[in-house]
Amino acid sequence: MIRQYLCLGEHMDSLISQGLTLMLYGMTTVVLFLVLLVVAMRLLAWFVSLTSSKPLSSPVTIPNADPDEATIAVISAAVQRYRDRA
Repeated sequence: MIRQYLCLGEHMDSLISQGLTLMLYGMTTVVLFLVLLVVAMRLLAWFVSLTSSKPLSSPVTIPNADPDEATIAVISAAVQRYRDRA
């Protein structure tokens, strides 16, 4: 009986050791991948900032940005109808 317990104990130590080794390899792989991802993203951001010295599109200017009274009335009626419905 004691011999079986001792054999089981040795086997459990081996399983725990293998589990810890597998965990160490897995966590190391994940950390290295994340570090590589961060480095790649920073390099990409640096490269994009070098290549795009001008803005991609010019700002759009609207000649008459003020809405007229009819537009304000339509928007007010739509908001009022929405509030009454809810």
